[in-house]
Parts: sequence; C-alpha cells; structure tokens
Amino acid sequence: MSEIINFTIRRLAKTGSTNNFLRELAAKEKLPEGTVIMADYQSAGRGQGKNRWYSSAVKNLTFSILFLPEIPFIHHFALAEFVSLALIDLLTAYGVDAQVKWPNDIYVKNDKIAGILIENILSHDKISQTIAGIGLNINEDRFPEELPNPVSLRQITGKDYLLEQVLEKLLTAIRSRYEQVRHIDFAGLHAEYNSKLYLREVPSKFRKDNKLFTASIIEVKTSGELMLKMQNGETGNFLFGEIQYM
Repeated sequence: MSEIINFTIRRLAKTGSTNNFLRELAAKEKLPEGTVIMADYQSAGRGQGKNRWYSSAVKNLTFSILFLPEIPFIHHFALAEFVSLALIDLLTAYGVDAQVKWPNDIYVKNDKIAGILIENILSHDKISQTIAGIGLNINEDRFPEELPNPVSLRQITGKDYLLEQVLEKLLTAIRSRYEQVRHIDFAGLHAEYNSKLYLREVPSKFRKDNKLFTASIIEVKTSGELMLKMQNGETGNFLFGEIQYM
C-alpha cells in the first residue's frame, strides 16, 4: 500500500451501479487504490441484499471507491466500520448527529440518510480488493412514498450543498478512518462503531422466520454478527439477513 491513499475521481453522467462499473473496470485493468467512480445518476443503484438505492439525478452522492487493504479476512467487518464512521464524521462536521444502523446504514434520529455496500475479493485468507459503494442523500427534497423513512441533509438543515464540496470532505474523512485500518487499529474502530449503534440497549422489535420478537441490541461482534438480549435474558448472535428490524 502507498503511504497515504490518494483519490482519483471519475465522474459518469449515468450508470447502472457504480459498484458494478468499478468492479468490471478493475477486472480489466490494474487500477490504483483510491479510484472513485461517481455517478450523477444510477439507474440500478444497489443496497444490501436485494435492496435498491433511490436517488434523483445530480442531487445526491452515489459513488464507489476501490481499496486494496490486504488484511486478514477475519477483520472483514472493519471495512464496513471505517466507512460508516467516516460518514458519521462528515455529518458531525455539518452539525448533524448520526448513528449507524447495523450493519451499515446511517441514520439521523429514525430516518435513513446514507447506505453502504461493501464487496470484497479474497486472495487466500486476505482481502485483496474492496469496493465500497456509498449513497448519501444530500439535496433530495422529495422521496417516493413507498420508501419508509428516507431523509436528506437538505431536509435536516434547510440548506443546499455543492456535491463536489461534500464529496471532498467525505473523502478526507474516509482517508483518515482508513488509516486506522492500515495501522491495524481494529479494536479502536470496533469500539467506536459500537458506541454509535442505533437503538443500542433500547427494547426493539425484530423479525426472524416470520415471527416477531422483542430484544435489545448489546453490541455487534467483530465478526459482524448482531448480539441481542432477549426478553427472557438469553442472548443470541445473528448474521445480516437472519433477522430484520421492525
């Protein structure tokens, strides 16, 4: 890895998914770490699982970054953690108190302002390539009614923002947080991620196998599993996809 990551931005007017575009480009040619693919409009923006990411053209940030972390796979969740914390750092700089909803959505109060999609490629037991896709609602003022709880920076603050300036600040925050990965500060990242957990220690409803239950979040494990305390006092660990917030 280079001494400090430098970002090279390639801006597209339109693409299906910035993650897909960057992954396919990286398969064809050797790209430097820090390559950023930014799209003014994504026709098929992706979220976790089968989720899709909504964004009007030229109103929000939708982009993906290439990292070459070369870290053991056992620390894979640190990659979601450092990107999540960088987004929280950015929002804090704008006077917005944000939290991370496991595994990697960013919430302001009870509304979703950003989402992250992490995709890794392994070489033996190490992560050789990571593509981090980020969608951050900036200037959106009207969302489709079917979306449950979206919010934008403009709706929160009442101000309009230049996307290029916000991106520059966010990349600075990402660079700083990535240094923790490079310096093997996984414990520091993990502790701070847990300190920013949405609904931590708050009795909340979840669904598993079409059954509802109430539990409280204790923490997220270094493996990325969510640790819950049930009403009967027992604890359980769950992978993403096993349970849903209600």
